[in-house]
Amino acid sequence: MSALLWVLLFVVLSIPVAARIRKTRPNVFYMWPWDGLVRMITRLSTVFDWSLYGDVALTLVVGPLLAYKFIRHRKESLAFFFIYVSFLFLLLPAIGGGTSLIGPSLANLLVVTLLGFGGYALLLVGSSALAIVHGYLSGVRPSPGIAPALPGVSVGGFQIPLVEGIVALIVALFVHEGAHGVVSLRERIPVESGGVITVGLLPIGAYVEPKESVFRRAPVLSRVRVLSAGPVANLLVFALFALLLVASLPLADYLTRYDCSHSMGVRILDVPETLEVGGKYIKSSAHGVLQPGDVIVEINGVEVNCVNQFMDMLLPLQEEEANVSLPLLVLRGGEELNVTVTTNSGYLGIKGVENAYETPLPFWYHALSFLLSLLTWVAFLNFMIGLVNMLPLPPLDGGFIYRDVLGSLGAERLYRAVLWLTVTILVINILPWFV
Repeated sequence: MSALLWVLLFVVLSIPVAARIRKTRPNVFYMWPWDGLVRMITRLSTVFDWSLYGDVALTLVVGPLLAYKFIRHRKESLAFFFIYVSFLFLLLPAIGGGTSLIGPSLANLLVVTLLGFGGYALLLVGSSALAIVHGYLSGVRPSPGIAPALPGVSVGGFQIPLVEGIVALIVALFVHEGAHGVVSLRERIPVESGGVITVGLLPIGAYVEPKESVFRRAPVLSRVRVLSAGPVANLLVFALFALLLVASLPLADYLTRYDCSHSMGVRILDVPETLEVGGKYIKSSAHGVLQPGDVIVEINGVEVNCVNQFMDMLLPLQEEEANVSLPLLVLRGGEELNVTVTTNSGYLGIKGVENAYETPLPFWYHALSFLLSLLTWVAFLNFMIGLVNMLPLPPLDGGFIYRDVLGSLGAERLYRAVLWLTVTILVINILPWFV
């Protein structure tokens, strides 16, 4: 039984136990009040000028053009805004971190400067929606553009690992809700309660509840500071863990070399019917020829030991978008098979590979690999949760932020237009799940 199934079994069995403890009817989700969390937030609210952080957060969400009229710490907010976006889109990719997630781009920097990270998030899901529409018009069935960020679910072609995924989600949600609570207290909006959220008895995050009546009557600047604090806290956690990943690059390189020397081939994880390449969908030439679980040991007569060698051999074909017939030697069910796959636009048409081993790797290797994986997923999920929460769509934080900001500027019609645009884009992104 897989680790995910064990977790699901634990959740199912723990639901009636949680219901008995809480003396309620059985539910999937439970909220457990924790006074310690409220006390921690209360202490943190006194150690820093969180109104400055709230101004910085609002500037990052909606961009300096929209935020400038509202914020009071203008010089500091603008300085931090440009430092952060330069770090994210220029410095971080240059020093070797986050290249697969964001990449170096002056265009991205320009979009964020004009529209904030809320606009950048809308641009990302909008680009995904265009790719899906292009796929349907091209006669292929595209993959969904949005997937739930849950352990065991594939996101961006990678499956979120179970333990690292749970830890990363807990970190992201505690940071997010804690930031809301700290800034709320700074803005003189009481926090009524806080605690832990569980599925059954499995902890998945936290909650903080400001006093709703006071929050609704608070000035616009106070409300948007509180709302912006959560998603921007996730972006700051991403920056911290991205730097830790950069610092650990020598360790990652050593583990990769060690891994490659002990691997005997490349195992295929998925062979979809279609593959997304550069915003368009192509048919997989490997579909029906290769199978999930096949281990590639030779390409065109050349031995392939590990994923790095595999990628190095395919990279020239991908750069030239060459359609080449590749003889492959694969292991399937313990037997060697010779097959031939013709690349399409330089791609075999497989999705997800991993190293295959004849003997297990030592414990120290798994421990260090787990540490690097944990750093990676904490960074990735904080970035994605922060961005998603900035989308201009209630009940997400971004929906209420843009409603208050644009409403205060007398641009309610613009807000409604952006709202319906966001709804349309998200519907297109989830359409392949159902069509």
